[in-house]
Amino acid sequence: MKNFVLVTGVFSLALLSCSDEQEVKVYRLTKDENTHQQASPHGKLSSEQMSLPTMKPSSPGITWTTPEEWEEKEPQGMRAGSFAAEGPNGESIDISVIFLGGDGGGDLPNVNRWRQQISLPPWSLEELDKNFEMVQTPLGEAKVVDFSSEEKLTKEEYYSRTVAAIIPYNEGIWFVKMMGEKDFMDKQKPVFLHFLKTIEVSK
Repeated sequence: MKNFVLVTGVFSLALLSCSDEQEVKVYRLTKDENTHQQASPHGKLSSEQMSLPTMKPSSPGITWTTPEEWEEKEPQGMRAGSFAAEGPNGESIDISVIFLGGDGGGDLPNVNRWRQQISLPPWSLEELDKNFEMVQTPLGEAKVVDFSSEEKLTKEEYYSRTVAAIIPYNEGIWFVKMMGEKDFMDKQKPVFLHFLKTIEVSK
């Protein structure tokens, strides 16, 4: 019996090792999961692969195209996707893709939490509705917010800025958020908006 357990364990480890080496991972989102989902990590891309736009699965049947300007990172924690980019003067931005079940905690609480992160006062529901920018994506209509800090926060040299999209989809919400230095974000926002339009249901 002990020998059977040992052999089975070794065989299972071998299967897991093979699975870890696969470059493409599928993120499972089931109806029973009503909280945030964690993406399975995927293998690192070569520098040559990094320079080209590639399609990546973010949930069953969902893909996106990584902008050439962004470097895709291994997603950690609750992220389904993670990206970074650097400017010519050392500026940096961080982009996250996260799925939350249900209403995702509500638009207003989420937006006000993001505003608090860069030392901004909370919005009222009326202010939130007035500041939403509607963007059409293959998944449906995205509500985009964009705001900057009123003081220099990053290394006490740069103003901080957040651009985030809220996309209701299926039985949850996709959140795509970009944070970084304000001036560098000016150039990256068009890239961000284009990225939203590449997130689609695969055929």
